[in-house]
Amino acid sequence: MNKIITVCVITLALTSCASVRAKKPFTVDIYSPRYVAGSIEVQIDKVFGGLKKIKANVYYYPDESAVCLEFTAESVFFSQFWSGDGRDAFIAALEQYKTDYEQRNLAAKSARTKRAYGKVQGYLVWGVLRMLSDPARGVVTMDLGYMFKDNMPYFSLTQRPAEYKDNTSRKTQSPNVMLYFTRAQAEELAALFNQEYLDGLEQSGETPSEGVKDILRDMLNFR
Repeated sequence: MNKIITVCVITLALTSCASVRAKKPFTVDIYSPRYVAGSIEVQIDKVFGGLKKIKANVYYYPDESAVCLEFTAESVFFSQFWSGDGRDAFIAALEQYKTDYEQRNLAAKSARTKRAYGKVQGYLVWGVLRMLSDPARGVVTMDLGYMFKDNMPYFSLTQRPAEYKDNTSRKTQSPNVMLYFTRAQAEELAALFNQEYLDGLEQSGETPSEGVKDILRDMLNFR
């Protein structure tokens, strides 16, 4: 009996350890090298209503197998990182959205639609000019779904607030941001998320740039 109990305790301990390892947050070293993957257009909310189109640059960080979307919203510069699992979830959510769109299963008045296709964990770097020497960064949760704007159902990505504690233990939060994609825009991003395409960037022979220098330079130049 004691042997059985011992085996059960060891099994539970190993299972618990495996569970802890599985829940390790996805992070990216902003000093890692990166490749230019492309760029996309996407919409964000205007301050006084409606949507405006912005450009997002897309980069690939091979050391972490991470894809980064760089854009500005609400006068804040963002580097939004996606893991392989997150990219797969985005592609799967887009396919479900396209099916729901074709079958007219999209609910126009539900407040839950922005979380209709689940959530993913990403990593976020953000800041404004005064934070150039130490941009804020932290784990971020992103919701996948859709939202109606002007009677049009956009595929949506909700970037929830992320929290960062600086060297003085002062905490700061990133703003909540929603990105709205047309089907064509979302498909363009899904193509850039494709792992075969990303592997091709690494095999191209081009020399990757140093990520953090690009991020700080882009923060200086953002509009």
